[in-house]
Amino acid sequence: MPPDLKIIICGMPRSMTTWIFNVAAELLSDNDVQTLWIAPDDQDAEGAFTTSKGICLAKCHHYSKTLAEHADLTIYSFRDIRAVAVSCYRKFDLHYSSDEITSWLDAHKQWTSSADISIRYEIANSNKESTLVEIKELINNISPHLQLHEDELMLHKIDKKFTCKQTSESNSYSPKDMVLGQHRTFQPDPAHLSGIEKQIYQQTQEDFSTWLQQNGYITMDEYGQEIEYNIAREFFSQFKQPYVVDIGVERGSFIDLAIKSGAGKVDGFEPLPRHLDNLRKKYEASNVVSINPYAVSNETGSAQFHVATDNDGNELDYHHTLSDLGDSSTVNRSNTIVEVKTCTLKDFFSGKPEQIDFLKIDTDGHDLNVLHGLGSLRPTIIMAEYWNDLPETSGANSYTLEDLVIWAESNGYPESVIVRRNGSIEVIERNMPWSISGDWGNVFFVHQRFDFNNIKTFINEQSKKSYQSICSHVNQLIAGLEEKEAVIQEQLKELQTKESVIQEQKTALLGKQAVIQEQLKELQTKESVIQEQKTVLLEKQAVAYELSKSICRQLIHRCKIIPIYFKLKFNRLARPRLGWLRQYSPRPLKTPPNDKVVLTHSPKLSIVTPSYGQANFIERTINSVLNQEYPNLEYFIQDGGSTDGTVEVLKKNGHLLTGWKSEPDNGQSQAINRGFLNTSGEIMAWLNSDDLLLPGAINTVIEYFNQHPHIDVVYGNRLMIDDDDMEIGRWILPDHCEKTLAWADYIPQETLFWRRSIWEKAGGKIDESFQFAMDWDLLMRFYNVGATFGHIPQFLGAFRVHSQQKTSAEMDKIGIEEMNIIRTRELGYTPTIKNIRKSIFPFMLRHFIVDLKFRIKQRYSAARS
Repeated sequence: MPPDLKIIICGMPRSMTTWIFNVAAELLSDNDVQTLWIAPDDQDAEGAFTTSKGICLAKCHHYSKTLAEHADLTIYSFRDIRAVAVSCYRKFDLHYSSDEITSWLDAHKQWTSSADISIRYEIANSNKESTLVEIKELINNISPHLQLHEDELMLHKIDKKFTCKQTSESNSYSPKDMVLGQHRTFQPDPAHLSGIEKQIYQQTQEDFSTWLQQNGYITMDEYGQEIEYNIAREFFSQFKQPYVVDIGVERGSFIDLAIKSGAGKVDGFEPLPRHLDNLRKKYEASNVVSINPYAVSNETGSAQFHVATDNDGNELDYHHTLSDLGDSSTVNRSNTIVEVKTCTLKDFFSGKPEQIDFLKIDTDGHDLNVLHGLGSLRPTIIMAEYWNDLPETSGANSYTLEDLVIWAESNGYPESVIVRRNGSIEVIERNMPWSISGDWGNVFFVHQRFDFNNIKTFINEQSKKSYQSICSHVNQLIAGLEEKEAVIQEQLKELQTKESVIQEQKTALLGKQAVIQEQLKELQTKESVIQEQKTVLLEKQAVAYELSKSICRQLIHRCKIIPIYFKLKFNRLARPRLGWLRQYSPRPLKTPPNDKVVLTHSPKLSIVTPSYGQANFIERTINSVLNQEYPNLEYFIQDGGSTDGTVEVLKKNGHLLTGWKSEPDNGQSQAINRGFLNTSGEIMAWLNSDDLLLPGAINTVIEYFNQHPHIDVVYGNRLMIDDDDMEIGRWILPDHCEKTLAWADYIPQETLFWRRSIWEKAGGKIDESFQFAMDWDLLMRFYNVGATFGHIPQFLGAFRVHSQQKTSAEMDKIGIEEMNIIRTRELGYTPTIKNIRKSIFPFMLRHFIVDLKFRIKQRYSAARS
């Protein structure tokens, strides 16, 4: 019986909840699962969920405290609410009201505080594989013993469910998958909206810009200052076709506001080339807007303009400035500096009698300089930006709010309206010329010729609303803290109860430890007896080995009547084949049949071939791999800069390979490491450039891994071949023996395959200090990190014996030295040849038996045929 498990998939409408629901349903498909759709007023469905037994998977779009409290796992999804509103209009022909969208955001706030995970639609939709893994891990953490369905085609199957419904116009759905007709047809692309859909999108943006900004869907420079825009709109209403000057236009949002508010003329100033090009195109048909390519300052001429970029070097839309403010943690102004033309407003308007009704300044730290460059100009309303130490974004400022107010009061501006933000606090104040660290916003200066009474009521009302918002926010915080305090008190009581239980268990554990100590003493005594018996057994094995040799010698010696021919035959028959490279005269290679294997799963296999100066053999090696026709093969060849024709062979076959490189290296081990850096397969192997894989070897190995998931490393039997691919010997191995592996490397390297997980666990690379015994070193590292080995009793590879090969030419010089290094490391001392022979004798005896069986069976089969 599966455990009781209640999972609720919740989220905004059209935010991928159905896709997430289907992911969870597929993962749980090996179990009996009840599925539910829970509508906002469906008390029956809600009750069915809270009282369900076994596994229950439910989906909803509203918030319910009851559902949140009873769910074992809550997965919440959300997306850009502008897209939600348009998508719902497309699908259901419903124009959602501001109140309806507010209810979505209220539910969003509740769910995000209680959900186990909140999934953003835009991220999940672009990386479904990662989202699948996250959901799987969540279910495993909640119910670790639950059997989850494994299927590499799972995402394809889910997508097929949606595709099958794309042509259906029905709004009906199956409770098993919740997929509506034309489900994906109604997902909007904001770049291609028009008409009512564009209106819905823009209205939602205007109404809920704060939420959109907080969740990263829009940037602060356009929509993070909606209070200032509302105040500016009210000031505009006091003029008939006001003349507006916008310093620091950026993308033109304030000019758009001015035009919408009835401005008769707008002069915009923007020095950044990218913004300047876009603005000129945007307003080229306007007879109201002029865009001027100047950075406004307190001097006319030219100056260095600091272009802001993020930490990856991408140019931002804002934070560019004439002031040298340095870099902050997220904004870099020191990497890109350009020369721009500057002007003062005094010089720009020289000889022009026009009165500026509204001056908006947004120069990122240079606003006070702009004011000093006004000369005798006194705009009726001035909107300027200030901040006080924002290390995460704008950094330090060159002036303070008080500096701006001092200038204003001394130049005929007795009234100031200040929009002050700090964290999540946002207030509107009058004539409060102070700021603290973290403050930012804008200040409106009102000239004495303007009757402030015309706007006083509006400002007071806005100030009141901001204060009410703060009070509401604080009350919510207090309520939340009180709820959390109650939960903490309950948890504290539970903790005290658990502490009492722990103390009891600790006492019981101490008693069990005493029993364990007694049992440990008994085990140590038994271990001592076992060691004594082991010593006796080893002595008997040594005697048996010497006795078998003696018997063989005596048999040969005493059989004097047997012709010499038969003596030689007996010698060859009694000699172990393991370690014997040339066992008989060359004969045609007859590939032993590997049974036809049907693959149940095809994980990616990565094979690397290191090569140097093997032009005579490498194409045969390549063909032995490619002719396997494995469907998920990653084959990379790393050559050491050969000049013998190898590169020409690689170029010829390059289109069949995953990749190849030819570059100098310091040996075979480095070439193998370089090759594996270009691979990502779950199963790994390397094949030397003079060896072969036998037909059917890959399918045999892969299916062995499929059927034995606990096995980390696998290998098979070996054929020996000469330069002409003629067979000259066979190694038939018994079952794997871990004890022997520390004494001798008997595993044929060309038949060796392993999982990437054990490769990473063992260090993830070949030890490049080894030139000959690097495969034995890797095997011992596998063993030391807990690898489980398996042996396939079939011929998987062919080892080539030729005069120039590394294995033969350097065996005496380097190989023995490296093998002794490994034996000393693993055994703690350097054994003698006699020690080695004695220790591997049982393994060699088992090899002799299986080899003899194979030869007898082979000859019997030949005789019958």
